Amino acid sequence: MDEMRVVIKGEIFWLWRLIDSQGEEIEILLQKRRNAKSAIRFLKKALKMVGCVPRLMVTDKLGSYKKAHKIVCSSAEYRSHKRPCMYCPTV
Repeated sequence: MDEMRVVIKGEIFWLWRLIDSQGEEIEILLQKRRNAKSAIRFLKKALKMVGCVPRLMVTDKLGSYKKAHKIVCSSAEYRSHKRPCMYCPTV
């Protein structure tokens, strides 16, 4: 999971992305918020579309991801990194 700030007509939005281990985008969502509730909603929607729970979830250090992991897919291993690692696809 990853998010990035996007400015559209002077308004700030957050582009949320879920990417698999091969670098393919699974889901994209544009929202005004960047909090735990938004992360949970996004992760639930994406996993419902995929139909399975991942074995490993790698995110950056945003605290919202940790809460989303605990609520939505607690059976998956969770890792957070400041920079890209060998488990993170480069896009």
